[in-house]
Amino acid sequence: LIMSTYVGVAETAAERAIAIAASKRDPLAVAPLVGRMLSRLSVARSLVGTMIASADDLRFDNTLEHASVTLARKTAAADVCIDTVRLALEIGGGQAFGTSSGFERLYRDVNGALCHTLKAAQQAQQAICDEINAILHRKKNASKKLTRELGVNLGCLWGQTICDTLGWH
Repeated sequence: LIMSTYVGVAETAAERAIAIAASKRDPLAVAPLVGRMLSRLSVARSLVGTMIASADDLRFDNTLEHASVTLARKTAAADVCIDTVRLALEIGGGQAFGTSSGFERLYRDVNGALCHTLKAAQQAQQAICDEINAILHRKKNASKKLTRELGVNLGCLWGQTICDTLGWH
């Protein structure tokens, strides 16, 4: 749900950028940027909407797969929200960089999305661990030693995720 806040920040920046673009002498000059910005905003809305829907009013399956997919969506949503605000700044040009425009605050606020659970690099690392975990779980004959070594070498964020999933304690 927290990502909804950042979608709201991106929406506000997009609205302000469109208002600035409409007031330009040649609004068609920034039309491609507006199109890219609105496309990114649409992706952000879709990702966050899908995350909320998949939570199913907290009746979702509490699995590593669900967590991994949700965190991947969160990372992607953060990226496109930030990109939306960056494009809004580009559309606004010099006018957007004035402190009275509010873009400075929006840009600072949207970057807060990077500070929530699992930053992008950590999420990617965890996704790798989850996938190896799934492969080994299907294989069933992987040795405990190999599995533990993979977990340690990959630096799985949740310690012995692989061993825990396979029931090896």
